[in-house]
Amino acid sequence: MGVRPVTAVEIAGIGIHPFGRHDGVTVTDLGVAAVKAALAEAGLGRGDFQAAFCGTAYAGVAAGHKVLGALALTGMPIVDIEAGCASGGAALQLAAGAIRAGQYDTVL
Repeated sequence: MGVRPVTAVEIAGIGIHPFGRHDGVTVTDLGVAAVKAALAEAGLGRGDFQAAFCGTAYAGVAAGHKVLGALALTGMPIVDIEAGCASGGAALQLAAGAIRAGQYDTVL
């Protein structure tokens, strides 16, 4: 009996910051707020997921690593996706694909 493919992927929690200007607030601070909101809504914490897919627009190299590092969520694969305004959607698509492929059970 082989590995059974996953065909459905569920979103357990969502975190997003308001669009617009955020004078005096860093990109890392915005990301931290979004991650905290997503984890709270999903009822997940450190150790409950195997990888993170971070979509940011124009935030620079390793923006996701900086956000997760600020939350002490390290020691796992962290994939940074930069696709302009489509970054969040691209991150979601890659995360769902990794789950469908059987690489991970739960991701951020």
